[in-house]
Amino acid sequence: MAEPLPLFPLGHTVLFPGVVLPLHVFEERYRELVRTLVELPEGARRRFGVVAIRQGWEVGADAVSALHDVGCAAELRRVSRYPDGRYDIVTVGTDRFRLRSVDRESRPYLVGLVEWLPAEPPPGPPEPPAGSAERPPGAAEPPAGSPGRSGPAGQSGPAGQSGPAGQSGPAGQSGPAGQSGQSGPAGQSGPAGQSGPAGQSGPAGPAGQSGLADAVATLFAEYVDAVAGLQGRPSEDTELPDDPVQLAYAVAAAAVLTLEDRQALLEADTTRARLGAELRLLKRETTMVRRLRALPVPIGELQVSQSLS
Repeated sequence: MAEPLPLFPLGHTVLFPGVVLPLHVFEERYRELVRTLVELPEGARRRFGVVAIRQGWEVGADAVSALHDVGCAAELRRVSRYPDGRYDIVTVGTDRFRLRSVDRESRPYLVGLVEWLPAEPPPGPPEPPAGSAERPPGAAEPPAGSPGRSGPAGQSGPAGQSGPAGQSGPAGQSGPAGQSGQSGPAGQSGPAGQSGPAGQSGPAGPAGQSGLADAVATLFAEYVDAVAGLQGRPSEDTELPDDPVQLAYAVAAAAVLTLEDRQALLEADTTRARLGAELRLLKRETTMVRRLRALPVPIGELQVSQSLS
């Protein structure tokens, strides 16, 4: 069921569940948002939705088109108020949501009508055993002694920042590398180790989701070493969560990727899809760092600041 959620659009940031996002709030409408959350009764959820602005758009009359479809709720954890009314706040990403519509009239800030997305979609029916024949519903059993009959062709079981001008943004840059970088289109995952449609996961590889998580952790450590070497600083040990879901979000937030790459990782339907995409992206980025000796340039450094009016 859809419900209203205050929105905090950001031009160059994608928030992921479990990731800390500090913000410096100076614009009046977002000061009011913070005041509204602080004044909620004890026990109420003090949260708002962080949603990325599409590159090249301004959040004007057609706010839905200017914002990406999927965002992440930010839970307010700490608030520090300045004498002039500005705030420094610390938030943590919690749940993903899909934006259905935007109300620009009822409050000074945008309010979205959102549907909450599950951490993982409900599992589908189990894959039929290898070599088993499928019959359409209602089909009769083959007579004894007759060859087995298969179902119709193709039928099978499913596979197993400070912000831009006039906008409050992050108090600092995100990710261990300290950058919110930009590069190419988002990686998309299919079967383990292969690419496929965006946000869709193929059959689990021999090692399954845990094997994918281990592969991502190993490649991420190599990526961090390559970036440290490029920047002329000592490499640091990378500590990642053991849980594959949290690991996938941590890597997505820490790697130097484009807004589009990060957004595609946020929108991935399953952890397996997200991990598979990260394998592809980390291989690409590590190769670029080692061979080209360069990190991607944030698109925000090449553009005029976007308006949020």
